[in-house]
Amino acid sequence: MKTEHNMKLIWHKQELPRQGWWSLTRRYIASKFRKQTYGITDVAGLQELIASGKAIKIVDCRLEDTYSRFGHIPGALNYPITLFEDSCPDVPQTEQLVVVCYFGFVCQLAARKLVEQGHRDVLILKGGMDAWNMEDKPLEVS
Repeated sequence: MKTEHNMKLIWHKQELPRQGWWSLTRRYIASKFRKQTYGITDVAGLQELIASGKAIKIVDCRLEDTYSRFGHIPGALNYPITLFEDSCPDVPQTEQLVVVCYFGFVCQLAARKLVEQGHRDVLILKGGMDAWNMEDKPLEVS
C-alpha cells in the first residue's frame, strides 16, 4: 500500500524594515556575494601607514556612544554606520581612507558605500577595534 503525503511548505514573504540594523544586516549579507572593491589591512599595516606620514583618514563607523566611551584610534573621525544610509563623510577623495568598526564586519558596508561615492583608496581594518585592542595599541578617549 502506497501512501502519499501532500504536504506543502508555505512561506509568506515578510518584508524587513528598510532602515536600522535589519537593513544593515541584509546589506552585509548581500555584500558577501558582490565583488570586493576595497582593500584589507591588519593592525601592523595600519601602524605602518600612520608612521609613514601619508595623508590618511581613519573613519570609525561605530556608534557615537561606543566611540567616545571605549576609545578610538588617535585622530579617527567618527561617522556612525547608521548615517551611511543617507550620506558619506565629507572627506577628500584624494586621501586614503581606513574604515574601522567593532570586529571588521560592519566596516565592509561603509567601505563599499565610500567606493560607490567615488573614493578609490579605501581599506578596512581586519579585526576592527577588537584587533587593535588585543595588541595594546594606543587609544584616545573623548
